[in-house]
Amino acid sequence: MPFELKDVRALAQLAREAGQIILHYREQHREGRTLGLEALNLEIKHDGSPVTLADIASQEHILEGIEQLGLYQPVVAEEATAPDVSTLDGFYLIDPLDGTKAFVDGGDDFTVNIGFIHHGRPVMGVLHSPVLNETYYTDGTCAYYLSPSGEESVIEARRADPEGVDVITNRTEDWSGHLKNYLAQHKVRSTERLSSAFKLGLVAHGKFDLYPRFGPTSEWDIAAGDAILRAAGGSVKTLDGNDLAYGKPRFLNPAFIARGLTSSSPLEGEVATT
Repeated sequence: MPFELKDVRALAQLAREAGQIILHYREQHREGRTLGLEALNLEIKHDGSPVTLADIASQEHILEGIEQLGLYQPVVAEEATAPDVSTLDGFYLIDPLDGTKAFVDGGDDFTVNIGFIHHGRPVMGVLHSPVLNETYYTDGTCAYYLSPSGEESVIEARRADPEGVDVITNRTEDWSGHLKNYLAQHKVRSTERLSSAFKLGLVAHGKFDLYPRFGPTSEWDIAAGDAILRAAGGSVKTLDGNDLAYGKPRFLNPAFIARGLTSSSPLEGEVATT
């Protein structure tokens, strides 16, 4: 299903609206802090991850909005029962609140993710940060950034500097094993930690060179940002050098390396070791 830019802009607006819903729940939680996590109706899912009222409300708004826009296709969403996608040409991958743990803990680095998969590849993506009120999106041809003031600009990933790379990682990534050995292969100029898929948007925007991920992720965590990064000239590849594929069993991802534009050195052709 090809997406016109006007449709993606409409989906970006939908993500921004969902972000406002999430912030409303966060404000309610802050005002009722004496109630603790009960104010968020926090539950723990079978995989150990949390889900809140904000997750559910954001997802409901997105799904209703997609249907009202006339853009409905099968949906795989974190807080919904997944359909069988093995026979589908295309489907949405949606995470209505990516970074729920950070959200519950009072952090700011959570996002709304809306991606679309066509024949196993991410071809459309919207990535919105409610706190920053910044949005990245792509129609599959160009990658765009929407500022808090509403100014839209085309973005491109940057080419890594051979003298040193800037790395962004997940807050929960284990620095003692895979990541430590992987980064030892590079001249690392700086490192930063962040929750949520916003890391992919920052790489697409040329703010960082590398985002290595060895910890567990699901497809709805990555699809939107992957589409944006690819459109910006970067890539998300597994450790064997293949593009990250979608529609896998249980929608679980292997380890991957997201990066901006590459030169012959120092980023191409490496394989992470334990």
